[in-house]
Amino acid sequence: MLTPKTQFLTDEERVKCSCDPSSTDGTGASGEKDCIDKWKEDLESITNEYTLASARAVKAEGLYANGNEWKNKLKAWLDRAEKASDEVAKINTELSIFETTVETTVLNTGKTVDAIKLLLCIVKEVFDGVHELLRKSPPNPEKGLIQTLIFQIDCLTNIDERDKSAMISCITAYENQVKAVFELQKTIIELLLEILNLANLLHQKVGSPSSGLKDILHDLSNRIQGGTADDGYIIDWETVISPPPPGTLPDPVPPSPCELTILAPPDDDKLFPIFNNSYYKLLEKQSLKAEDTASYFKEQMEEERKKRDKALAKRTSLLEAIKASEAAEMAK
Repeated sequence: MLTPKTQFLTDEERVKCSCDPSSTDGTGASGEKDCIDKWKEDLESITNEYTLASARAVKAEGLYANGNEWKNKLKAWLDRAEKASDEVAKINTELSIFETTVETTVLNTGKTVDAIKLLLCIVKEVFDGVHELLRKSPPNPEKGLIQTLIFQIDCLTNIDERDKSAMISCITAYENQVKAVFELQKTIIELLLEILNLANLLHQKVGSPSSGLKDILHDLSNRIQGGTADDGYIIDWETVISPPPPGTLPDPVPPSPCELTILAPPDDDKLFPIFNNSYYKLLEKQSLKAEDTASYFKEQMEEERKKRDKALAKRTSLLEAIKASEAAEMAK
């Protein structure tokens, strides 16, 4: 039968103590003081064991907390990279649609330039004809074709003077209208030339090889898809965004606000596709390593916690046994 003094100890601990009934005459009365002293000695050792186990558990918990935090950070960065990759895919889709629209614009602006040239030629022919009516022409260098016609009508002798005067009056009114049209020549031609110049500029900005919007979009699409120079890189960004050499333009050119390193990926690495660049691969590798490390630290933490809890249980049992034995001794 277990006494209050021994009920908190294991069988092995009770056998070691002189107060265990099986180690005396069965009454448990002999050597009780020595037993309590032995327990107190053991308590100091077990307390040290518990303190050490507790410190190791705290350290293991800290390692796991740090490892788990690092794992979560890497996972968050990896998630952001994956989301960025998804956004890049969406951007590339939009770029493809925009590129198709720009290709149509290049075609339309080219046709527009041709149409304006044709219109300019037609207008020029119209004004050439008007000039033919008004110019000083032989055999009478002082008179144009209209004036020559008026002169010839005036010379007719078989027409009534009133009819002749009416005819000349109509022709004179027509001449004045032709002169008014001819006076518009400079304004109209200049406007058409300005329109042609603007149309040419638009066509060049959109469709010019290597520097037009169409080829720039194509280059960006290539870069996003991870292309290289061999895959069709066509833009020399240094010539596109850098100011031309001094003296090549009449007006000073402001320095470009863009750095070349922003527009072009490093020579030894490619930013896109994100899944293939060295940064993402390193991040993915570190994330997997962090997961393994956090898992290892978690196992270590759980093991150290078990050791701490076991030491605490032994210490608590021994304290209870000492307390119960001392109370029994005082009751005698």
